[in-house]
Amino acid sequence: MPHHITTGQLTSGYKMPADTKIVILNIADGQENKRSTIGSGQAMVTALRHQLMSHGIAVMTSRSQDLADGFTEAERLGFTHVAKGMFTRWEDNATAWSGNPDRAAFSIEIYEAKSKLLIASSEHQVQASGLAVTSNSPTRFIRELAERTLGRIFGWEVKK
Repeated sequence: MPHHITTGQLTSGYKMPADTKIVILNIADGQENKRSTIGSGQAMVTALRHQLMSHGIAVMTSRSQDLADGFTEAERLGFTHVAKGMFTRWEDNATAWSGNPDRAAFSIEIYEAKSKLLIASSEHQVQASGLAVTSNSPTRFIRELAERTLGRIFGWEVKK
């Protein structure tokens, strides 16, 4: 059974506007020992975009990872918020027989575009069960990382 921990919240007293529109900054690929899992960052951007759009939130993705660029894009497009995410842990223990489970953690911060203030942050950590029949990769956690971090911020029910 995988192990899950989710933390974070929307800033106390802050209310997301009904017309929330979010620019999602590009996300670097998950890395372990300075080796990237190519495509994991784009997969995370796609998962975040899907989650937000499925809840009626307008989304635009950025090629940049820089927060200043995100604020500029949000202002130009009339978007209300900028989301910056990063993998904070990425362990691809590729051999099923090792007994070392895959682990991943993802953190997201959401800023109000106009004031440039951080208004929400969340992190989700997941660890596969120690006993794996086949080898996998932390990429299998991406959808869950998006669901749980955004669900924590927006108060959405997360599927178990």
